[in-house]
Amino acid sequence: MKLYVIRHGRTPWNEKGLMQGRVNIKLSETGKKEAKDIREKLKDINFDICISSPLKRTLETASIVTDNKYKIITDELLIERNLGEFEGKKYAEYEKLKFWDYKLNNDSYGVEPVKDILKRTSSFLNNLKEKNYKTVLIVSHAATIRAINYNIIGYDSNTDFLEFKPTHGEIYEYEIWWKIFKATVLSHEYDHLFGILHIDIAEKIYDMPQDERKKFRSLDENKYLVVSKTKKYKHPLR
Repeated sequence: MKLYVIRHGRTPWNEKGLMQGRVNIKLSETGKKEAKDIREKLKDINFDICISSPLKRTLETASIVTDNKYKIITDELLIERNLGEFEGKKYAEYEKLKFWDYKLNNDSYGVEPVKDILKRTSSFLNNLKEKNYKTVLIVSHAATIRAINYNIIGYDSNTDFLEFKPTHGEIYEYEIWWKIFKATVLSHEYDHLFGILHIDIAEKIYDMPQDERKKFRSLDENKYLVVSKTKKYKHPLR
């Protein structure tokens, strides 16, 4: 299955440097142009379906990019991060509080924890594997795309997680083989999926207490494939 993932075009709030979160803002004229540019880049791709966040800016982008030639459905799992009290405020006020630290499960100020974004996007991908689509267009938001990318390819550190910054007008392409499963254990602090298959298993690893994770890593070598970035352990998948 091929996934083409795009961020919505710019909005007036993007242009003012304001945090949108789930505030339902339409595209600006610049955003509409960005969507048209993406449409031109993808004109030779035949999509089975377009799946969009339900917010106006993503639906408007989806409509322009597909030129209404493909079915567009919405999925709440693709919605933007809830930014709580920071919605409508300048980005700098939000960024300095480090709400992108994926090791934290902090919902202060009503901000959706990163862990929750990762879990809902992994659920989205897990649902997707049950479909018979070959080529899918996904229209979403920066936070959600960052989490999708995390679930697909993984990261070695929090710094890498932050370094991936989905931009307006860019297309992120992924090819997924659902019959390949790899789980990457980043460290004693955090486990996540590398590849995509069995995201449900990855979610279970994610929620395990540290002592349970250790048991998972030491399971019989014929049962799971766990590849350590530090090369300390490796078990094949049955």
